[in-house]
Amino acid sequence: MIPSTPRFTERSTEPANGASPGTTDATTHLAGLLRQLADENTGPLATVRGLVEHAAHRLDRLPHAYGPDAGHQLELIARRLHGIQQDLDATAAALPATARPVPLSTRTTAVPPTPGARLIL
Repeated sequence: MIPSTPRFTERSTEPANGASPGTTDATTHLAGLLRQLADENTGPLATVRGLVEHAAHRLDRLPHAYGPDAGHQLELIARRLHGIQQDLDATAAALPATARPVPLSTRTTAVPPTPGARLIL
């Protein structure tokens, strides 16, 4: 039997100004997480974007016909990743002013690749 009311109608519709203290903490935490993801220097998306750009440049230098086309596709992917970073940053900025960035001492960053490691394409 299918319920007569959609599940999304069960969500709370209370205004944000009546939010409980737990909601404020969650918002602060989520804003910090979004900023961490969008961080241009140490964020995981920046790391992925850098690896994609590196692979694109390597493919561009290949003498094979597929190299430049694949490199161009990877450049487009890197551009989309950059757009995602900007969207995440804008979303974090739109959250309430009580949301502050996560302190650098508590951030975790991706482990950098081992020097001389090869990309598997």
